[in-house]
Amino acid sequence: MDSPQRIGSNPALTSGEARVLARLATKTAELRSFLTTHPIPSETSELKQWYAFFVGMKDLLGNLNNDLSFVATVLAKQFLSQRHGPIEFDASAKSQSAPGLDIEFESPAGRVVGEVKTVYPYNETDFGAAQRDTFLVDFEKLRKATAAYKYLFVTEPQAFEVIGKKYRSYAQDITIVSL
Repeated sequence: MDSPQRIGSNPALTSGEARVLARLATKTAELRSFLTTHPIPSETSELKQWYAFFVGMKDLLGNLNNDLSFVATVLAKQFLSQRHGPIEFDASAKSQSAPGLDIEFESPAGRVVGEVKTVYPYNETDFGAAQRDTFLVDFEKLRKATAAYKYLFVTEPQAFEVIGKKYRSYAQDITIVSL
C-alpha cells in the first residue's frame, strides 16, 4: 500500500488515490473539449447524429458510476480519518465493482468496515425494489462482518432520510453517515 500523503486540503490521499483523481480531472477536461468541439444535435437531427454524439461522450466517460463511487469512497475515508485518526486505507486499491466490503482497515481501536452507496431513492419515500435488495444485502454484509466499527455511507440526503424512516431496523450496530 502507498504511504499516505497530504495533497491539497484532502487528508492523507495515497499516491494511488491522487492518480485516480488526476485521471478523473483529465477525463473531465476531455469531456469539456468534446462538448465545445461537437455541437449538440438539434431536435430534428437524424438519430444517427444523436447516437454518435452520445457514443462519443460514453467513450470519454466510461463507467461514470464507478468514478462516482470512487470519489464517494474517498469522502468516506475523509470522514473516517476525522473519526479514527490517520488510517491505512487506499480507495484506489480495489475496483469499485469488486465484491466484498468497500472499506476495510484496522484502526488502533479495532477493525473498521464500511459500505458506500451513491443512489437516489427511486421515489420520494422509498427505494425501488432493486435498490432495496442491494441495501438489504449491504446491511447483511455489514451485520455479519466482525468489526468494532461498521458504517454505511450514503451520498444523497434523500437516501439517508429513507433509511432513517424505513430501514433503520436493518442497521442495528451500523452507523449511517450522510456524506
